[in-house]
Amino acid sequence: MATGTDRIERYGRRTRWLHAAAYLTTLLLLGTGLWLLGGQEGHESILARALGVSDTRLHIWLGWALAAVVALGLIAGVRAIPTFLRESFRYDPGDGRWFLRWPRGVFTGRFGRHEGEFDPGQRIANLVIVAGLLILVITGIGLTTLHGGQLFA
Repeated sequence: MATGTDRIERYGRRTRWLHAAAYLTTLLLLGTGLWLLGGQEGHESILARALGVSDTRLHIWLGWALAAVVALGLIAGVRAIPTFLRESFRYDPGDGRWFLRWPRGVFTGRFGRHEGEFDPGQRIANLVIVAGLLILVITGIGLTTLHGGQLFA
Protein backbone atom coordinates (compact mmCIF):
# COMPACT_ATOMS: atom_id res chain seq x y z
CA MET A 1 0.00 0.00 0.00
CA ALA A 2 1.37 3.38 -0.99
CA THR A 3 1.81 6.07 1.59
CA GLY A 4 2.05 9.82 1.12
CA THR A 5 5.82 9.57 0.96
CA ASP A 6 5.74 7.15 -1.98
CA ARG A 7 4.65 9.82 -4.47
CA ILE A 8 6.83 10.48 -7.45
CA GLU A 9 6.71 14.09 -8.56
CA ARG A 10 7.57 14.20 -12.22
CA TYR A 11 7.30 17.96 -12.64
CA GLY A 12 7.36 20.88 -10.24
CA ARG A 13 4.32 22.96 -9.40
CA ARG A 14 5.21 25.79 -11.82
CA THR A 15 5.58 23.36 -14.71
CA ARG A 16 2.28 21.67 -13.91
CA TRP A 17 0.52 25.05 -13.82
CA LEU A 18 2.11 26.02 -17.13
CA HIS A 19 0.96 22.75 -18.71
CA ALA A 20 -2.54 23.25 -17.31
CA ALA A 21 -2.69 26.79 -18.72
CA ALA A 22 -1.57 25.55 -22.13
CA TYR A 23 -4.18 22.75 -22.09
CA LEU A 24 -6.97 25.05 -20.95
CA THR A 25 -6.31 27.81 -23.48
CA THR A 26 -5.84 25.29 -26.29
CA LEU A 27 -9.10 23.52 -25.46
CA LEU A 28 -10.97 26.81 -25.22
CA LEU A 29 -9.46 27.85 -28.56
CA LEU A 30 -10.58 24.55 -30.04
CA GLY A 31 -14.10 25.13 -28.74
CA THR A 32 -14.38 28.70 -29.99
CA GLY A 33 -12.71 27.77 -33.27
CA LEU A 34 -15.16 24.94 -33.90
CA TRP A 35 -18.02 27.28 -32.98
CA LEU A 36 -16.84 29.79 -35.57
CA LEU A 37 -16.03 27.11 -38.14
CA GLY A 38 -19.59 25.85 -37.77
CA GLY A 39 -20.87 29.25 -38.90
CA GLN A 40 -22.18 30.28 -35.50
CA GLU A 41 -20.79 33.85 -35.49
CA GLY A 42 -24.28 35.30 -35.31
CA HIS A 43 -25.29 33.11 -32.38
CA GLU A 44 -23.41 33.92 -29.20
CA SER A 45 -21.86 31.01 -27.38
CA ILE A 46 -22.45 30.69 -23.65
CA LEU A 47 -18.89 31.80 -22.89
CA ALA A 48 -19.10 34.83 -25.20
CA ARG A 49 -22.43 35.82 -23.66
CA ALA A 50 -21.02 35.45 -20.14
CA LEU A 51 -18.03 37.64 -21.00
CA GLY A 52 -20.04 40.14 -23.04
CA VAL A 53 -17.92 39.87 -26.19
CA SER A 54 -18.37 38.43 -29.65
CA ASP A 55 -17.15 34.92 -30.36
CA THR A 56 -14.55 36.17 -32.82
CA ARG A 57 -13.17 38.64 -30.27
CA LEU A 58 -13.14 35.88 -27.62
CA HIS A 59 -11.25 33.58 -29.99
CA ILE A 60 -8.66 36.29 -30.61
CA TRP A 61 -8.28 36.94 -26.88
CA LEU A 62 -7.79 33.24 -26.23
CA GLY A 63 -5.21 33.11 -29.00
CA TRP A 64 -3.24 35.92 -27.39
CA ALA A 65 -3.57 34.15 -24.03
CA LEU A 66 -2.04 31.01 -25.55
CA ALA A 67 0.75 33.09 -27.08
CA ALA A 68 1.39 34.58 -23.63
CA VAL A 69 1.47 31.12 -22.05
CA VAL A 70 3.99 29.95 -24.66
CA ALA A 71 6.12 33.08 -24.17
CA LEU A 72 5.98 32.69 -20.39
CA GLY A 73 6.98 29.06 -20.69
CA LEU A 74 9.92 29.92 -22.92
CA ILE A 75 11.08 32.71 -20.62
CA ALA A 76 10.55 30.87 -17.33
CA GLY A 77 11.95 27.60 -18.65
CA VAL A 78 14.85 28.95 -20.67
CA ARG A 79 17.35 26.76 -18.81
CA ALA A 80 15.28 23.62 -19.47
CA ILE A 81 14.98 24.18 -23.23
CA PRO A 82 18.34 22.65 -24.23
CA THR A 83 17.68 19.54 -22.13
CA PHE A 84 14.14 19.21 -23.47
CA LEU A 85 15.35 19.49 -27.06
CA ARG A 86 18.28 17.15 -26.55
CA GLU A 87 16.10 14.52 -24.88
CA SER A 88 13.26 14.90 -27.40
CA PHE A 89 15.52 14.56 -30.45
CA ARG A 90 17.45 11.69 -28.88
CA TYR A 91 17.67 8.39 -30.74
CA ASP A 92 18.84 5.16 -29.15
CA PRO A 93 19.41 1.79 -30.83
CA GLY A 94 16.77 0.16 -28.58
CA ASP A 95 13.97 2.51 -29.68
CA GLY A 96 12.74 0.09 -32.35
CA ARG A 97 12.39 -2.72 -29.80
CA TRP A 98 10.56 -0.35 -27.48
CA PHE A 99 7.99 0.37 -30.21
CA LEU A 100 7.61 -3.33 -30.99
CA ARG A 101 6.75 -3.96 -27.33
CA TRP A 102 4.55 -0.89 -27.02
CA PRO A 103 1.20 -2.59 -27.83
CA ARG A 104 1.75 -5.13 -25.07
CA GLY A 105 2.74 -2.35 -22.69
CA VAL A 106 -0.53 -0.54 -23.37
CA PHE A 107 -2.47 -3.50 -21.99
CA THR A 108 -0.10 -4.71 -19.27
CA GLY A 109 1.39 -1.42 -18.10
CA ARG A 110 4.87 -2.89 -18.53
CA PHE A 111 6.62 -0.81 -21.13
CA GLY A 112 10.07 -1.64 -22.39
CA ARG A 113 13.18 -0.16 -20.88
CA HIS A 114 14.41 3.07 -22.39
CA GLU A 115 17.28 5.44 -21.89
CA GLY A 116 16.98 9.12 -21.08
CA GLU A 117 14.26 11.31 -19.66
CA PHE A 118 11.50 10.34 -22.11
CA ASP A 119 10.53 7.05 -23.68
CA PRO A 120 10.48 6.95 -27.51
CA GLY A 121 6.72 7.54 -27.66
CA GLN A 122 7.00 10.58 -25.41
CA ARG A 123 9.81 11.94 -27.55
CA ILE A 124 7.63 11.80 -30.66
CA ALA A 125 4.69 13.28 -28.75
CA ASN A 126 6.91 16.12 -27.47
CA LEU A 127 7.95 17.06 -30.98
CA VAL A 128 4.41 16.84 -32.40
CA ILE A 129 2.84 18.83 -29.55
CA VAL A 130 5.49 21.56 -29.52
CA ALA A 131 5.40 21.88 -33.31
CA GLY A 132 1.60 21.99 -33.25
CA LEU A 133 1.48 24.68 -30.58
CA LEU A 134 4.08 26.78 -32.37
CA ILE A 135 2.19 26.48 -35.67
CA LEU A 136 -1.06 27.36 -33.89
CA VAL A 137 0.43 30.46 -32.26
CA ILE A 138 2.38 31.67 -35.30
CA THR A 139 -0.50 31.24 -37.75
CA GLY A 140 -2.91 32.76 -35.26
CA ILE A 141 -0.74 35.84 -34.86
CA GLY A 142 -0.44 36.03 -38.63
CA LEU A 143 -4.20 35.84 -39.08
CA THR A 144 -4.81 38.65 -36.58
CA THR A 145 -2.72 40.96 -38.75
CA LEU A 146 -4.81 40.33 -41.88
CA HIS A 147 -7.69 42.50 -42.90
CA GLY A 148 -10.36 40.59 -44.75
CA GLY A 149 -11.99 43.58 -46.42
CA GLN A 150 -15.31 43.06 -48.18
CA LEU A 151 -14.78 39.31 -48.37
CA PHE A 152 -15.35 38.97 -44.62
CA ALA A 153 -17.95 41.70 -44.23
